Amino acid sequence: MDFRAYGLSEDQLIDELMGQDHLVLNAGSSYGDEGLGFMRLNFAVDLSVLDQAIERLQAFDQRHQARKFACQAERYGKVIHKLTIPRQFVII
Repeated sequence: MDFRAYGLSEDQLIDELMGQDHLVLNAGSSYGDEGLGFMRLNFAVDLSVLDQAIERLQAFDQRHQARKFACQAERYGKVIHKLTIPRQFVII
């Protein structure tokens, strides 16, 4: 999963996902430098566990909406005033 839009270092991302969301994901950097900013989700688990993980990822995304949009605006040189994404379409 691509987490680059949040503007967090890999260590910050891992610390927050583990500390606040109780999620342990594999760092993309373990697959080489091109994996920086990406995380891997192992979903070889019971469906109920996967549902909980997705809910926790959505909570992470909701906490970081402002940061994500600011980073995207900086990256593309645009100002984003307000962007609403229906909950069922949130992609992280």
